[in-house]
Amino acid sequence: MKANAARIGLLAVCFATTWLRAVALSSTFLERAAPDVAATPGPAAASAESSAHDRRHVVYTADATVFSALLRSMQSLALHVALPGSYTIHLIVPERDLEQASQLSRCFHKALGRGEHGAADVPRVLIHKELPMSFVADYRDRQDLKGHASAFARLFLAQTLPDVGRVLYMDSDTLVMGDLTDLFKLKLTSAVAAVQEGTSFYQLWGKWYPALAQVVPDQSRSIFNDGVMVVDLQRWRSDNITSEFAAWVTKAGAVVHDQLLLNLEFQQSRTFDPLPAEYNYFRVRPTGWPNFGWSGELPPDHPLCQAKILHWTGAKPWNLEQQKLQWIEEYHHLWEAPGTSAADK
Repeated sequence: MKANAARIGLLAVCFATTWLRAVALSSTFLERAAPDVAATPGPAAASAESSAHDRRHVVYTADATVFSALLRSMQSLALHVALPGSYTIHLIVPERDLEQASQLSRCFHKALGRGEHGAADVPRVLIHKELPMSFVADYRDRQDLKGHASAFARLFLAQTLPDVGRVLYMDSDTLVMGDLTDLFKLKLTSAVAAVQEGTSFYQLWGKWYPALAQVVPDQSRSIFNDGVMVVDLQRWRSDNITSEFAAWVTKAGAVVHDQLLLNLEFQQSRTFDPLPAEYNYFRVRPTGWPNFGWSGELPPDHPLCQAKILHWTGAKPWNLEQQKLQWIEEYHHLWEAPGTSAADK
């Protein structure tokens, strides 16, 4: 338990240390770091970036309140994908959190045992300021997302990343436990690919908002979960998809947030490509798996053991006093670099 407490404290210590350093830096550095670049690759990393079309782009949208979870997700990705040096991680954050995002980038490279300027086998990290929203996010029916309007920024990826063609979007409450290469080779027929949730429009929204039936006649169809998505940004831009969300806001007849708007657009106006469930195993609840307990107690052939991306929906176990130490003990191997421990940091 002491080791687990140290693992939790490590993130706070890392942020505190980099913050003290940042206070001493000149305003020139802050102006340079704030707009979009947190860590610039050194010469070794540059060689891995020689061909732009070989880059694999991963995007997170987050605010500082979830940066500890975000750091774990980033580290798990770096440790489990093939050719991590070919990845660019884009962090889209509110303006007020730009400096803390720069700290997070430094923590990321430190946790992987790399210098601040990265290395050929470590993903590059770029930081972007959230764009102003053309409509208002409303999460009154999602207690876990209240105060986290940054989740809405995923609707504006095409504008935030104008020079990127395809991205893998992931929520910060994910952990990677397998290679993701196939997602970047996937042939898309739509602008979005995602995992079907198995929950219907009616179960999640329709029973609370009867007016939704006017725009979704068949409410028995399964929605997709937007916590992990492969997005064709070139097609998104050419079809001007972002502008269509504003229209859905006015006619949905429901409290609108990112997942509802995406499902309306890509199930009513368009289609989406289903992803295999292993790329978004999102029914991982705070107390572990309902029938078997924690993942270490699962039989090897259980689907959870075959997952490439784990996704904690609802309440987060790392925020629950009675569960966070057990959760850290069970999953810390996914984000800790081999040969390191909390005591080493």
